[in-house]
Amino acid sequence: MPVISTDELREHLNLPADQDEALLAAKIAAAEKHLESFTGQAFLTQARTVMFGGFSSRLDLPVSPVESVVSVKYFDIAGVEETLAADSYLLNDNALYPTTRWPCTARLGAAVSVSLIAGYGDEPADVPAPLCEAVKQLAAHWYENREAVFVGNSAQAIALPLGLFDLIEPYRRRVF
Repeated sequence: MPVISTDELREHLNLPADQDEALLAAKIAAAEKHLESFTGQAFLTQARTVMFGGFSSRLDLPVSPVESVVSVKYFDIAGVEETLAADSYLLNDNALYPTTRWPCTARLGAAVSVSLIAGYGDEPADVPAPLCEAVKQLAAHWYENREAVFVGNSAQAIALPLGLFDLIEPYRRRVF
C-alpha cells in the first residue's frame, strides 16, 4: 500500500478520473522508494535486514523509525552462525548497544545481520504529512516531466519542485 493514492495524485495534478492509473501508481511507487532511500526512513511498516562487518561500540541502524529488533545474528570466529539473546543488546535512538561485551566475529564483510521492523505504522495516515506531501510532489514532477532533460532551444536539466528538500530535511537520517 502506498502512502498516497492515485486519486490523491490525480487531484493534485488536476487530472480527470481514471486517467493514467497505472502510470500514476508507478510514479508514486518510485517516488516513495526514492524518498525512503534518500531520507533513510521507512514510511510504512516493513521488515528490513541490515548487515555489518562486525560489532563496534554500537551498531547504528541506517533506517528509522525502528519499531523493534527481530533478531541479531552473527558468524562466530569458527564461522558458525549464532543468534544473540535479546537481553544482550539495547535499542536506543536507532542504535544497538551491548548490555555486556559483544562476541567476537569471523572476518567477513557481513558478519553481523540485524533483522528489524521499521516504519511509522501500517496506515498512510501514520506517516508524517510532510513526507506524504513530498511523495506527492515528486510523483507529480516525474509525471509532468518524463525525461531527465528539457530539449528546446538548448538542453537543460529539469529542477526538482521548490520546497521538496525543505519537506524531507527534518526526517533525513545520517549515519556516520
